[in-house]
Amino acid sequence: MGLWAGIKYALNSTLGTRDFQSLDKIINSTAGKSNFMPLDKLLSAKILLCGISGEVFHLTNKELGTSFDVTFTADTPLGSSGYREYAVAVDTGTWEITATIPDAGSVTNTVQVQTLGTLYIFSYQIIGTAPILETSESTAFQIPNEIEAVIGYAAGAGGGGGYGHSTAYAGGGGGGGGGASALVAAPSILNKNINITIGIGGAAGASGGATVLTGLISKTLPGGFAGQAGNKVTGQGDGGQAGGVGGGRGGGTNTWPALPGLFGEPG
Repeated sequence: MGLWAGIKYALNSTLGTRDFQSLDKIINSTAGKSNFMPLDKLLSAKILLCGISGEVFHLTNKELGTSFDVTFTADTPLGSSGYREYAVAVDTGTWEITATIPDAGSVTNTVQVQTLGTLYIFSYQIIGTAPILETSESTAFQIPNEIEAVIGYAAGAGGGGGYGHSTAYAGGGGGGGGGASALVAAPSILNKNINITIGIGGAAGASGGATVLTGLISKTLPGGFAGQAGNKVTGQGDGGQAGGVGGGRGGGTNTWPALPGLFGEPG
């Protein structure tokens, strides 16, 4: 039922019956009572939008073909949810709403508004594709408040290659193994901090350092092992072992080829 149809129905539905009430009586009959409803609430429904500063909501009524935008700013009030909140007055019908966060993404859902005077909640989730942090250096990172879940990729440092043998025509050293690597996730963020210690790549003949995550995520990813030195008799040194699950094995002899890790192909 549209807005004006609702008004007409409210004014005329009891006309000529003993239940008829004049408009002033309808407006004032609940004044001062716990069930009092102001006229604007009687004549419209509301959709509660929750988001962050800079977020844009595009609302379209599919039946009426009307549309408008709501943009959240730093002045949009913070609600009990921890996000900025705004209840927008709407007519009844199917509302298609697109929420867009710059540099993160957008999502479209619908809200069925059926009853005037009712508050409806627009529920949605935006999964960003752009990384919020990429680092090859140790750091402490504070996750923005609007982020509700994180997925990350981390790896230990690679091991150094083996030394070649000093004798002419002897085999070269094997390649260093890749550090352990993993996809890490935290679906519910209670701790907003991640401390990241990046492992250092191994020098020739030395293993790589471990990458350590603490705070929201607790994970240690050992570095890869060094490749073996070249040998005058057997030739090429064997490649270093991976530091753990997800790491690739270093290249070496034909009987000891490189193996891919979680994030790449063998070298």
